[in-house]
Amino acid sequence: MPLWGFKDEATESASGDLNSAASYKKGQQPAAETTGPSKRGKRNVVATPVGWVRRTVGTGARSGRIHDEILVAAHPGDASPGYSDGFPSNGWLDRPDCTELYLTNTSNTEFTTTISNGNISVTGGSQPLTVNLVFNEPVVFYEAAAGGLANLMITATLTANTTDAAGAGGDVIFNSNTTAGAIHTANNIVPFTSNGALLVGATYKFEAQTLVQHSANATIGLTQISSGIGGLGSESANTLIVGAVSNTLPAFTVST
Repeated sequence: MPLWGFKDEATESASGDLNSAASYKKGQQPAAETTGPSKRGKRNVVATPVGWVRRTVGTGARSGRIHDEILVAAHPGDASPGYSDGFPSNGWLDRPDCTELYLTNTSNTEFTTTISNGNISVTGGSQPLTVNLVFNEPVVFYEAAAGGLANLMITATLTANTTDAAGAGGDVIFNSNTTAGAIHTANNIVPFTSNGALLVGATYKFEAQTLVQHSANATIGLTQISSGIGGLGSESANTLIVGAVSNTLPAFTVST
């Protein structure tokens, strides 16, 4: 528990290779599993005005009901107006930060099997895929300008290999789901789905990047959820995916 931190992201390393300490600790969320380094067990752990909590959201008859289990009780800063997490931005967590990426199919089943070179194996042939972006605090979508709704997008660098008969190259766009309820788990995971099927035999990697707008006519972003506890207002999320976060997800190869 002493490893749980509340420092601003600026104090953390922005770079980190796959399975490096920097990639596990980004967003002040150290690895939890004892069977091997992974952040999977922390995906529903978010920072709130009372400290770090494990958040579950009810389904069925309990749909929408939120339960927070306090893991590390802390409130290291005052409840300055404009900071709904209650931590002053000049010294503590500041705004929601990207902490992890993981890959799923259209049925929300995660791909975790690796092949000999360390890449994730994506079976099932040519298909659309979803990459899930995890934040360390609850977030919501907001539209900050008039005009058509703009989706965020991220690109994946494609490297065609010898088994890629199409010989294709370039980037694939992944569009965020901005519909109601799209941000899931602990209100902190945003799914982005590819705008087309990914090619069999090709290898892809999400590089370090900043989320960008899909339209010049509107601006859509992510902002923190105002909890009403310990602060007022909200902060714009940090939509920079640094190398340490990029490398929480290995390259992946599509196969039949």
